[in-house]
Amino acid sequence: MDRSRSAAGVDFALAFYHIYSAWGYVVKRYICLILGLVILGSWGVNVATAGEQEARAVTTEELRAIQQRVQQLEDNLRVRDERIRQLEEKLAIHEPVSPKASSVREQHGTHLSALEAERDTPFGGEFAVMPGGQDGPFDTSTDFFIAGALNVPLVRHDPLFGQKLLGEVMIGYGRSTDTGVFTTPLTLMVPSMGLPAGARIVSNRLETKFLQVFLGAKYKLVDYGLAQLQRSIQPYFVTGLGLNVILGRTGKAGVDTDGDGRPDVTLSALGFPGGLIGGVTPEAPELWRRGFPTGQGNIKLAYSIGGGLDVKLTERLFCGMDARYNILDGGGDYATYTGKVGFLW
Repeated sequence: MDRSRSAAGVDFALAFYHIYSAWGYVVKRYICLILGLVILGSWGVNVATAGEQEARAVTTEELRAIQQRVQQLEDNLRVRDERIRQLEEKLAIHEPVSPKASSVREQHGTHLSALEAERDTPFGGEFAVMPGGQDGPFDTSTDFFIAGALNVPLVRHDPLFGQKLLGEVMIGYGRSTDTGVFTTPLTLMVPSMGLPAGARIVSNRLETKFLQVFLGAKYKLVDYGLAQLQRSIQPYFVTGLGLNVILGRTGKAGVDTDGDGRPDVTLSALGFPGGLIGGVTPEAPELWRRGFPTGQGNIKLAYSIGGGLDVKLTERLFCGMDARYNILDGGGDYATYTGKVGFLW
């Protein structure tokens, strides 16, 4: 009985040992497998991380190398530019310039400066209003004179003296009066008026109006050796021919019928309310001696000569003064004295 129990215990122990050995073998194998997988995974992660770090390191190194190369190129360019500048300065200092090349350079520089100045300055024409007075033709009294003048440049620098020549057109109007005793015979008009044969017109006032159309040349001094002054103050001479339309009228007059020197019949009573225009009746001897033109109006040519001064206020505006002496064809003369204000175009 006891022996059978002992054999059963031995068998159970052997069976448990075999079972334990088999289980331990299986467990050990799974544990080894799991450990192997963990090690393999960690190794793969380490390999991937190392690869990424290596790739990143390669990219950073390449960028740094490119930046260094670019910086080096920029430094080389700066060095080259500096050397070129130094060489140009040395050439400018030490290189001999031939007189011909220097002359050509100066001529081109002067030409360019002249073109720039001409672009920024007016064309050279002038227009001015000229108010003033005149001393009266044919010994009449001093009175007003006003004119407008247009000047067009003909030669900017004449070949002889380097001055400016302009053509001028001027239209002026003047009036003058005189008082005295002017007796006009009525030999041609007495029969139609029914007046005595010795009747004459007695006037004590004479009014003269004239229109002047002048065409001539204006020679202006723009280069007389004073650089600062000549840009602002420019004297000139002027000469030419003028066409003068002269009108004369007697006023405050009447008809002297008895020869006592006093008017007995008013002109308005005879149909002349405004006086008589010279030429309707024979001319008074007092006017004939002066060379006063007869007729309702007369046209006389005149030679004019004078001068003046233009003062530039700005690039476009100027003022000045003008004086001219006019010699009428057939006798008579007068002078005009005017100021002026105008603009350049």
